[in-house]
Amino acid sequence: MVRENASKSTALNFSPHYVLTILDDSYLLGHGLNEFLAEDMTQYGVTVIWGKENLSMLPETATAVIEYQNNEIATLVNDKREYVNQLLVPKQMG
Repeated sequence: MVRENASKSTALNFSPHYVLTILDDSYLLGHGLNEFLAEDMTQYGVTVIWGKENLSMLPETATAVIEYQNNEIATLVNDKREYVNQLLVPKQMG
């Protein structure tokens, strides 16, 4: 039996990492899960991608913002809560 020293700080690593994409949160209104999803869940192995019509509708915990223009171009506005204004162009498959 191996025991770790209680004074050592150990970080919890969650595996696998879950990614949730929420485009219509009307189904979550009034549900207790909605409160947790609006928080930063990365420490629990969960990333939430919110699709909103307006920037003001995003939760305050959003760390990256991508403004989608069409299926060929988008702009990375914020990354890790810092303004970057970087053009994103998807790689063409084929």
